[in-house]
Amino acid sequence: MGFLLAVLLVCSACDTEQAKSPASSFSVGSAPSSQGSGVSVTESASVTSSAKGNPPLPATEKGRRFVLLLHGLGGSGKSIERHFGFAGLSRELGFEFEAPDGSLDSAGRRFWNAGPSCCDFDATGVDHVQALGARLDQALARYGSDTQLFVVGYSNGGFMAHRLACERPGVAGILSVAGTAPNDVENCSFAPERVLHVHGDSDEIVSYAGGHVFSNEVTHTSAEYSVSAWGQKRGCKEPLQEGPKLDLESDLAGKETTVLASSCAPSLQLFRVRGGSHSVVANPSAMRELLVRMFADRKN
Repeated sequence: MGFLLAVLLVCSACDTEQAKSPASSFSVGSAPSSQGSGVSVTESASVTSSAKGNPPLPATEKGRRFVLLLHGLGGSGKSIERHFGFAGLSRELGFEFEAPDGSLDSAGRRFWNAGPSCCDFDATGVDHVQALGARLDQALARYGSDTQLFVVGYSNGGFMAHRLACERPGVAGILSVAGTAPNDVENCSFAPERVLHVHGDSDEIVSYAGGHVFSNEVTHTSAEYSVSAWGQKRGCKEPLQEGPKLDLESDLAGKETTVLASSCAPSLQLFRVRGGSHSVVANPSAMRELLVRMFADRKN
C-alpha cells in the first residue's frame, strides 16, 4: 500500500496516461542496448508546431531553440506538456519542442532509463540515451545545425535530462525539476553550458539531501550535488552561494525559492524551494520564469 501511494505521488503533477496502444508511434533509435534489446519510444500527440505541418517558429538571434520535454514515471508527453503549458510557452518565447512518451514497464508505467538511480526498475537496460539522442539529431536536421538544444524534465524526466547532458554532445542546457544528476558527474563525457535544477527541500520522493527512489538499492545524488558537480566538471571549485529569493510557487507563502550559484559558474543554478514537495513548478508561470533564465545568454 505504501509503495502504491508513493507511485501516485510521483505522478501527482501529471496525468498517468498508460495507454497500451498509442495512436502514433515510431522508433527513435533502433541500436541495441547493452543487453541486446532494441528500443522504441512512442510519440505523444504533443509535438512541435512544425512537426505537425506548421512553419517553424522564427529563429532568434542565437538561432532556433529546440526543447525536448520529458515526463515523470507513469506520466506521458501529452500530460506533462499540458501541465507546464508548453504549447503556449513555445509560441510566446519562440522555441520548438517535442514531448515523447517513454517505454512501458511491467507495471504499465512509462519510464526513462536515466541510470542506476532511476527508473528502470525492471532492469531492462533499454537505451534511452540513444533513443532521445536520435530525436535531438532529427531536430538539428529539421531546424538547422545552429539550433540550440535544451532538455527539460520532471522527476524521472529530470534524471534523464541530467544523463543526456552527461552522455550526449551538443546539449546547451537542461532544466531538471525534482530529478538529480548521475552519481559520477566527474566521469561524464560532456557538460552543458546551462543547468537549472529545481527541488523542494521537503520532497518526499526524491529527497533534496539524496537517498533512494522507492526501494531502489542505488542511491541518488542530492540537489546541491546536482549543480555543484557540474560546476566542478567545468573547473569551478567554489561552493554554491545563496542569492536572490523568488516567489516561484503560488501555493507557498512569500518568496519561498532561493537561487544558489557559484560566482565562477553563474549559469549553473539551484532553485531550493522551501517547503516544496515533489510537485514543484506547479503552474506555467513558474515554468516560464525558468525557461527565460535557461534561454538567457550567459558568458559563464
